[in-house]
This record gives sequence, structure tokens and C-alpha cells, in this order.
Amino acid sequence: MKTRLLAAQLGIEVNSVPYMSVSAGVTDTVGGQIEVIVSDVPSIAQMVKAGKIRPLAVTTSKRVMGWESVPPIAETLPGFDYAGWIGIVAPTNTPAPALQRFNRDLDAVLSDKETAARLLAIGPITEGAGSLEQMGAFLGGEHQRWAKLTADLSIQPE
Repeated sequence: MKTRLLAAQLGIEVNSVPYMSVSAGVTDTVGGQIEVIVSDVPSIAQMVKAGKIRPLAVTTSKRVMGWESVPPIAETLPGFDYAGWIGIVAPTNTPAPALQRFNRDLDAVLSDKETAARLLAIGPITEGAGSLEQMGAFLGGEHQRWAKLTADLSIQPE
């Protein structure tokens, strides 16, 4: 579905080839069986470093730390922003002080330069945890954004 969303927003036609794993898609890209893949950074990083594939663009709205030479699609298509993200959640009944302490400690870890360098080897981390309220607002906004986009493009779950 993400490839069709990207293609629709870019106004291009693609033949989406579903793979059982990202690594199989990367292998076929390296081998020339497919022309392009939309993938997360950690899945392609080693092949990029080895010179076996060339990154054409990042799907975020701005350049990505560690990948500054790769332009964002938004430089060609203003407003385009398709960033992957990872969130940490807890059961609803988790006490607020425990959540706040965990959040504060996580922000401290993500702000540490040595830790950030290690995380960058896995994939770009561009922001800390933020507040609990910011995460809640972010999740709500993401739900609304993608629900609207899939409805506007008449895309059904596959």
C-alpha cells in the first residue's frame, strides 16, 4: 500500500510487487530484477555503503541526519512527507508518574551524542521522545492524515 500511496502522490504509475520481506526486495533491486524499491534506511544502508544501490530520495520532508546528500522528495513535491516512526506505548492503566519518568529518561538517552551515533548506525533518529501529550497528539494526527489520504485515493487494505 505504501508504494501505491507514494506513486499516487507523485503522479506516476507503478507496478507494485509485494515481497515477503524487505530483504528479498533489496536483493532483487541489487540484482536488477526490479528498478526501484521504497524501503526503510536500515534495510538498505549496507547496500548503499557498498555502492550496490543508489538512494534517489528520502520520503521525509527534510534531509535526514547521516543521509544529507540524499534529497527529500519534498524538494520536488512540496508538502510531501512520508516518514516512518517508532513509538513506545504502555498499558492504559500505567501510573502517570511512571510514564513521565520513562519519557524523561528516554529523552535523556536519545539526547546523548554517543547513543545518538550508535542509533544512527541502525537508522536515522531525528527527534527525541517529546512529551506524552505530544506523542498522543502526533498519533491522533497520523491517524487522521492517513485515513484521509487513503479515502481520497480510494485505497483499500490489501
